[in-house]
Amino acid sequence: MENRSAGNRKLLLLQTLRGTAALFVVLYHAGGMSLFKLGNPFLNGVFGFGSAGVDFFFVLSGFIIFYIHSKDLGHKGRLKSFITKRLQRIYPIYWLATLPLIPFYFLFPAFGEGYEKNLDVIASSLLLIPQSHPPVLSVGWSLSHEMLFYLCFSLAILLPPRLSLALAWVWGTATLAFSLTLASGFPSPSYLADFFFNARNLEFLAGCLCAYALRRWTLPARDLIAFFGVALFAIAALPGYREMAPLGYVIAYGVPSALILLGCASRDMHAPLKVPAFLDYLGNASYSIYLVHFPLLQVTIKAFGSLGRGSVVGEHVVIFASVGIGILGGCLFHSFVEKPLLQIFKQWSENRQKLEKQFS
Repeated sequence: MENRSAGNRKLLLLQTLRGTAALFVVLYHAGGMSLFKLGNPFLNGVFGFGSAGVDFFFVLSGFIIFYIHSKDLGHKGRLKSFITKRLQRIYPIYWLATLPLIPFYFLFPAFGEGYEKNLDVIASSLLLIPQSHPPVLSVGWSLSHEMLFYLCFSLAILLPPRLSLALAWVWGTATLAFSLTLASGFPSPSYLADFFFNARNLEFLAGCLCAYALRRWTLPARDLIAFFGVALFAIAALPGYREMAPLGYVIAYGVPSALILLGCASRDMHAPLKVPAFLDYLGNASYSIYLVHFPLLQVTIKAFGSLGRGSVVGEHVVIFASVGIGILGGCLFHSFVEKPLLQIFKQWSENRQKLEKQFS
């Protein structure tokens, strides 16, 4: 039975999960910095699985884009609107988070690896062009994959649906074959091959499939599916599990993320739960938190790490404080930079539409 009742209502439970995923990433980076800077793992490395937040983001991104824009597929006239919205959503906020880091790396080179001062690296970083190393703002590597997905979806808007579907299967199959080849021990021919056929790109396609399924059918046992996804996610968090999986992160975290998303999105559509306002806010702020937390963690741990060195309690106090500063900084960035900027773009778009109607 085709599901038409849900419309495009806001999926508040997914908002909560998006905020939670951002927190996992913050805790993961805090753990890595604690080990590298202070010599001890944060909370004995319990958040070593936190990078899985990125896998959830990828699945969620594929889901949201297809859920909102599935009716644009095959309609060339809707490409401009799609591209404009996506570019406005990603680049301006990312630039505002990245630009302050460029002079910082020149003034305090000890914080970086050295390549951050190269002009070609800076340019590629700002444009989110894939490189053989992380961009100036290190978390930007995931946004490069995001932009690749937007490019592919743009092609799907331009091309006939059947051709788009065929190309998606070809890309997915080639990515799967490439990933299995790497898992078998064969070396990658180049970092560009790693980028275009990265196994994590499959997570965007998984998100699209989830959205397609929920657009067409009412999902039975939605809570059981979500619980099963959470259980698989918890198992994947165990030490050594990810390394055993044939496709690493995708099997360990991408598949559970898709199951969690399926169950929770179906709950949002048909029997939504009440979500506290602060969790909704955290979901809205997740992009800002993701962007600004890493440099804030770096600076805070570098500045105050010596205060806790030699004491496990002191080191954990420093890390907890760093995590709090990273999250708070992201929330402030969202409230006073991201949100007003998005409102300006929205107003521009509405004014342009009014002018087009007036002179058409």
